[in-house]
Amino acid sequence: MEQKYVINDHTMIYYMPKEVDHHKSLSISSFLDGYIESGQIHSLIFDFSENDFMDSSGIGVMIGRSRLIGYFGGRVYARRLSNRCRMIFKTAGLEKLVEIVEEKR
Repeated sequence: MEQKYVINDHTMIYYMPKEVDHHKSLSISSFLDGYIESGQIHSLIFDFSENDFMDSSGIGVMIGRSRLIGYFGGRVYARRLSNRCRMIFKTAGLEKLVEIVEEKR
């Protein structure tokens, strides 16, 4: 699976794929954990602009990365959430772990 991301000054913007299912979430978690554990990033921003579907394994990605980066003093953020993703975040309680950032246009 091709990973789309940008790193600038210890901040990674990770572009979530169109669909996040069990298989993709394993790949995403493994990929991000390498960067977090190496200390290369201190902030992780999940960009949902291209995402149409996320199941419970995607929620697990968010929770797991939030906990892991928290051990190193970092934070996880989410941006460009669709209304559907916002509802998933609210229902799962992700808003308590992952800060949703709004961009000014």
